[in-house]
Amino acid sequence: MTIFTDDDILILDERYAIADIPFHARPFRAAMEILGEHFVVGVGGNPLVGEIEQAYARLIPEVNFTWPGMGTGLAASLDRVRKVTIGVVYGTVDITVDKGLGFSNVSAP
Repeated sequence: MTIFTDDDILILDERYAIADIPFHARPFRAAMEILGEHFVVGVGGNPLVGEIEQAYARLIPEVNFTWPGMGTGLAASLDRVRKVTIGVVYGTVDITVDKGLGFSNVSAP
């Protein structure tokens, strides 16, 4: 039986960050590395794959809401900082930078 710890996942995450592996791909890759030849997905797959992915998401929540067409970052204006998540948009969208960053208007308060 394969056993993993939070430290195992954090060590792998640091390595993945240095290798510039996108957040969305890290849990699956960690499961592959931790389980090795016991890594099996699909019908009859190894349930530890899901457990590793859940533990990874608990420790590094970004893996749940980032994917190749999405960005997460910070935007700052003087003493105000906002977390910014940019999603993929289909169709026509009319949005200003200040609204997209979560500010109520383009002017400083």
